[in-house]
Amino acid sequence: MSQQAIDQPSMRHPYRSTRTTRQRLGWLLGGAVGVLLLLLLIQGIRIALPLQNAYQDGRQFAQIMRGDLSPESYALAQQSLQASASAIEDAEERFALLTPLLHGLRWLPGVGSDLAALPVLADAGQQLSEVAVSGMAIAEPILLAPKGTSPLTQLPAAYAAAEPEMAAILQKIDAIQQQVQMLDPARLNLLREPVEELQAATSLLAPGLRLSASLPDILGVGETRTYLILAQNNHELRATGGFLTAVGRVSLQDGRVVSIDFMDSYDPSISRTDLPL
Repeated sequence: MSQQAIDQPSMRHPYRSTRTTRQRLGWLLGGAVGVLLLLLLIQGIRIALPLQNAYQDGRQFAQIMRGDLSPESYALAQQSLQASASAIEDAEERFALLTPLLHGLRWLPGVGSDLAALPVLADAGQQLSEVAVSGMAIAEPILLAPKGTSPLTQLPAAYAAAEPEMAAILQKIDAIQQQVQMLDPARLNLLREPVEELQAATSLLAPGLRLSASLPDILGVGETRTYLILAQNNHELRATGGFLTAVGRVSLQDGRVVSIDFMDSYDPSISRTDLPL
């Protein structure tokens, strides 16, 4: 046997070894990816189960709130809301395990930014559910106001009794708003519209709550309130500020409109001397 024949197997052996190593690495990599996908599937199921419970409890809460509330039905509604919030908290805790992975997928084209935004949205949803539970407890005297009386009459006493809780709610809402406003809808795709709606809603929550403390005075609880309304045609603006086309007077009592009267400058039946313009 020649020396060349003896050397050929020894020359081919390193190539076979390298190819075998690559195949093994490929199998290992494929197995690791498969295990990762399986773990993600299992974790997704673990997250979906409490979310389903939260949805069912939320539907039950909404159904109860649409009916006439009694102390018994209010207790059931509060129980359903608390159960929904607890389920959301459970789902958010399980979802938090995926946060590093979702942030690491930010580079993916098309969906990376949406995936990276999910942890923020999950945390905001969990905190909003806590706000709802706290607000439900504060609203008990308002929701269970005696028949024949305006629920607005209960606002001052309810807010005074829950001043520390209201301060905590406002602080939490401000934190949620700042957290949600950090998301840039322009970078999102599937979540762009929901994020924009959430940002708009959270920006109104805190001002709305602060304004609600003054609602009894604004809406004429205990004393009729009368407001002057001026209507302006924006197509007839002038250097002096514009042209008033109508003047109205609206009276509110216990949150209801008890009187409304308008005079329109375009109404031909009204003489010029009758117009308060």
